[in-house]
Order: sequence, then structure tokens, then C-alpha cells
Amino acid sequence: MVFSGIVQRGDDQLSAAHIMFGFSAATPGGLTGTQGIAEREHYTDDSILIEGRVVGDHVAAVGVFLPTFRRVTLPCSAFYRFDDQGKLASERVVMDFTPLSLTAT
Repeated sequence: MVFSGIVQRGDDQLSAAHIMFGFSAATPGGLTGTQGIAEREHYTDDSILIEGRVVGDHVAAVGVFLPTFRRVTLPCSAFYRFDDQGKLASERVVMDFTPLSLTAT
């Protein structure tokens, strides 16, 4: 997976990325109450593009972004490409981190 230009390979790195955003029930992440919301879906013969957003409460560090203690909305697009057998060949996620850089009031 390539996430905003950072390559994630293997189960450990992929799991860490999902945990960081609060997508694990077992391990707290930087966001709590996290929801992934798909707003639009586009299809070709070998790919899917999902446009949407991730929403959650920013309560701990997400990468270099210290907690803002705000509810944040992170617009994102995810590109999934499939091989000839229909298996996932690549995933690319582009996300706007601007809301994580806003300071808490």
C-alpha cells in the first residue's frame, strides 16, 4: 500500500497504519470513534476508485501530528487495482492531513 507517498509493505506495516488511524478494536490509535465514509465509487475493468473521508476524534499522535482534541474530517481517495485473477495488486491512498495540523483551542 502507498499511503500519501509512504510505502507500507507486509502485514506489520499495514496493521500499524490502520491502528494509527483507530481502525483496531484491540489497540487504541490516534483517532477514536473512527469511521471511513465512502461518498463516491468509480469502476473500470481492473480498478476501483473510492472518494470519501475518514472521521474521528484526534486524541493521540497520528504520525508527526500531535493531538488536537477535535473531531476531524480527513478527505481521502483510495485507488485499488486488481490483477488478471481478480486479486488486489495495489492500493494507493491519498489523504488530506491539514485538519491534523490545526492546533487545539
